[in-house]
Amino acid sequence: MTSKLSGRIAADTNVLLAAALGMAAARVFSSAMNLRVVTTEANIEEAARILPRLSKRYGLEPTGAEANLLRLPLQAYTASAYESHLEEASQYLAKRDPTDIPLAALALRGRPGPRSRDRRCREGTRGRLEKDASDLESF
Repeated sequence: MTSKLSGRIAADTNVLLAAALGMAAARVFSSAMNLRVVTTEANIEEAARILPRLSKRYGLEPTGAEANLLRLPLQAYTASAYESHLEEASQYLAKRDPTDIPLAALALRGRPGPRSRDRRCREGTRGRLEKDASDLESF
């Protein structure tokens, strides 16, 4: 079944990991044909570092999960796309979770609203970030 979702959203590392592990986030990527998911290269790199350990924890083959990550239909942005907003994003998140700063900077630059399962990231950007993929219907 294809979703009626369309547009663009940005996915943080947690969403990428969940999709690569075949969790609920994977359905967003597979069923929303008109939805473009964007992220930062920093988020992809972070997911790739964490994925082998996390896949073992879930009893999955790390190489299969890594292949799933590489197959996700993503548009990744380099730091040059959002570097003008890194300072502002770091004001919100530096004390909470510095790894969320690049995606927050991408959002602050006027790109699509990020989806984050990380409460600290959502709070740190004063509600500018949406909760997670479960909220996609209203996006």
